[in-house]
Amino acid sequence: TSRDMIHFRIGEIKLKNKRFAEAAQSFGKVQWGSSLYNQSLYNRGLAELEQNNAATASKIFQQLLNLRTKAPVTDTNKVAAQMALARALYQKQDWDASVEAYAQIPRDHFMWHDALFEQSWAMLRSARFRSVLSNFQSLHSSYYEDFFIPESLLLRAIVYLYICMYYEMEKVVGLFEKSYGPV
Repeated sequence: TSRDMIHFRIGEIKLKNKRFAEAAQSFGKVQWGSSLYNQSLYNRGLAELEQNNAATASKIFQQLLNLRTKAPVTDTNKVAAQMALARALYQKQDWDASVEAYAQIPRDHFMWHDALFEQSWAMLRSARFRSVLSNFQSLHSSYYEDFFIPESLLLRAIVYLYICMYYEMEKVVGLFEKSYGPV
């Protein structure tokens, strides 16, 4: 138990100091069955992503998801692993798999809005413009007006630019300047 704790803490220090390869190695030494195992898997995946090893990170996050199969759908650790998997797939430039991974985030979880926003970027990269536009109905609904994500308006303007709706793009850019210009 103490050995696992030491490997985990050393990994955290290495991760904080941006020594990602050493961090991943240290997190990998935490034994299965330890109370720190799941967190060490997650952190190891993050360290792999920082090294641009998206394929390895995807496998690690999938392994973590497999460990959490019996957890409730809205279990925060399970959802965080799903988000991390989706982000790893995005970094791997596997846009369609990334979109599908983001779609697995439950709508009643607090991470859903972030997942929807990130999924919209993956849809843009895979040229699914109609799907991106449909996401904006939720992203920009009055329910989420307290969320600070100015990038969603820029994403919306980019989509309008790609589909040659210049007048809509100008409206969105004007809305962006009006809303976020003072900030």
